[in-house]
Amino acid sequence: MAIEIRHLRQFLAVSEELHFTRAAERLHLAQPALSAQIKKLEEELELQLLVRSTRAVMLTPSGEEFAAKARIAVAAYDDALVTAAELRGGGTGHVSVGINPRIQSRVRMGILRRLGELAPQLSLDFVSESSVRLVTAVIEGRLDAAVVIAPTHTATLRSVLVRNTPLVVALPSTHPLAESRTLTLWDLRDEEWILPSANVFASNPMMQKLCLEAGFRMKVSTTATSNYDEDFVAVREGNGIEVVPEDFAPARSDAALVFIPLEGPTLPIYMIAQSDGQSRALGVVFRAVVDSTSREPASDALTGAKLTGAKTG
Repeated sequence: MAIEIRHLRQFLAVSEELHFTRAAERLHLAQPALSAQIKKLEEELELQLLVRSTRAVMLTPSGEEFAAKARIAVAAYDDALVTAAELRGGGTGHVSVGINPRIQSRVRMGILRRLGELAPQLSLDFVSESSVRLVTAVIEGRLDAAVVIAPTHTATLRSVLVRNTPLVVALPSTHPLAESRTLTLWDLRDEEWILPSANVFASNPMMQKLCLEAGFRMKVSTTATSNYDEDFVAVREGNGIEVVPEDFAPARSDAALVFIPLEGPTLPIYMIAQSDGQSRALGVVFRAVVDSTSREPASDALTGAKLTGAKTG
């Protein structure tokens, strides 16, 4: 097997998730196919990169060292492709980008700042909507791209992992767990979970699957809400708990509501775009989004061939 950049991306996804099923979902691959590719990579390198068991996946010391070098190689590859797009004149044009309103305030200025460095002549418009509606807008061509949380129904779209965001548990300050420094999913096994109709979790099985993997079935609260502000009111009143991305926690403190970091699982934030057509400008926008929102250099930023096929309006 000739080692290609996609093999490095696949290994990095597994090394970051430490879970083949989640890594496969992130890469839009079947889990058996991903496992087979990683095995072939190990055989080609003549190294054991991972220790596999029925309960866990861990990096070997060789795997940790190889992952560090692979991350550098992928980042360099992505940089080269972005440079090529810029040399072709990809820094001009107009792009419309949707952003979930809960993350918009934290990332919008960063995106604009980075885009100003990469392509100051590029015009960018932001649209604020829920992740579910943003996915629909991109599919229908009303938006060129969108930054969305744990998107569903994106099989026909190009997608780039921006980052995995930590989760927090929203609890009333009087809850027995409210003094905890961190919590696990197992700690929440007896709780009722608030899932509003507009919540990404209501249309995405990710959290339900994570709870099953932790050893229990999620108990869904009968409390009806339609947005996160109503969720937090319901939590404050003791109607249930909620797990949300840390970006969603209110900036202002609330004496009646606490947010406790959740150990382990994270929620992916992707940038998505149409898979057909040509857009050099969009490739630069993708790079600006990844650069400005990643906590670390994003090894999965497919800012080259993946993005030159995206559509702009």
